[in-house]
Amino acid sequence: MKKDYHMHPTVVQNPERFDRFAEIAIERGIEEVCITDHMPLIDSVQKDRIPHGKVEEYCETVHKIQEKYEGKLSVKLGIEIDYHPTILNQIEAVLNKNNFDYILGSSHLNSIRHLDIYSQNFDKDEFAEAMLKNSLLAAESGYFNTIAHIDMYKWVYTNQAFTKKDTVLHEEQHMETVSRILDAVKKNDMYLEMNVHFAANTDNMRNIYPSDIIMREALRKNVKFAYGSDSHRHEHVGILLDYLHENEPYKAAIETWEQ
Repeated sequence: MKKDYHMHPTVVQNPERFDRFAEIAIERGIEEVCITDHMPLIDSVQKDRIPHGKVEEYCETVHKIQEKYEGKLSVKLGIEIDYHPTILNQIEAVLNKNNFDYILGSSHLNSIRHLDIYSQNFDKDEFAEAMLKNSLLAAESGYFNTIAHIDMYKWVYTNQAFTKKDTVLHEEQHMETVSRILDAVKKNDMYLEMNVHFAANTDNMRNIYPSDIIMREALRKNVKFAYGSDSHRHEHVGILLDYLHENEPYKAAIETWEQ
């Protein structure tokens, strides 16, 4: 079964917007999708987040969408949770009141404003390690079904705030932390997300998350994978699935998801 379990149609702000996402999914032979708009953050008003105080409305809206597309497209209720130990009260407030089908755990240290991540004197390797260690805590927390885009730090480097700290990233130096993340994912019977958002936006297959070196290590450890387009635009729903099916190591990874 073809499934896309990561998308941001912002259904509270615009409930009808999902219709275009659904149309593309059906056109591309995808049988099941999961809506995963971002959880609210007290100090963030990003446009792809559920508005403050509206998580229950978000869930109700997705339930209505499920009814609307019954028999046409299976729609799951999900959410993307930005993990960090300092916001556990916010995370628990969301999870304790709602029953989600699928919970993505992600590391967006640049979105949690009180961390003031850009003011710290990080070079690329230091920031990568900080992001990875946060993903490790997320994997160990027990909150999530899937850990999303663990090497998203590559996207953060494109932010202008990092130009003054621009150094070469030595990815191999971080494999000890990556290995611990993979072990935690395996131990807790979770999935590691294969995310194509940055690759689609840059038209560069080297930007698929996780990177080749991480994916091969995950496969060696028999970690299960999930697929997420991370689509913020309807045309990206299910994108690059054909590429993943035709190229290793992605082919082996996507098969663990669709089976």
